[in-house]
Amino acid sequence: MDTHELAWAAGFFDGEGCTHVGITNKDRPKPTIRIVLAIDQLGDFALIRFRKATNNRGNIALVSTTGRRVYQYRVNTFWEVQMVMCVLWKYLSPPKKRQYKETVTKFLNSLAEQRDRAEAKVA
Repeated sequence: MDTHELAWAAGFFDGEGCTHVGITNKDRPKPTIRIVLAIDQLGDFALIRFRKATNNRGNIALVSTTGRRVYQYRVNTFWEVQMVMCVLWKYLSPPKKRQYKETVTKFLNSLAEQRDRAEAKVA
């Protein structure tokens, strides 16, 4: 792995990226809970470079958000997000590391709450 590209990718993610917990199908008995890593940009050049630096993990798509068309790099499975964060970790800022740890905690707590609700229904 090219350490210069990883350092660039970490700096890019520090400034432009985010991680969050996404919950879909909230009205169903078992909503889908995902951890998401995303970066939105008006063009795709930097996203392509980021994807290449992180072992071609994730996808890039043209999406519409709030009336604007933007390119989005996205990873939304726990293991893929973990893989991307692992290669960037050494170069990330302390605030971005803290944000990611908080997101993982929220994700795992959401899964545990979902499991507890399911078990309570069975009992």
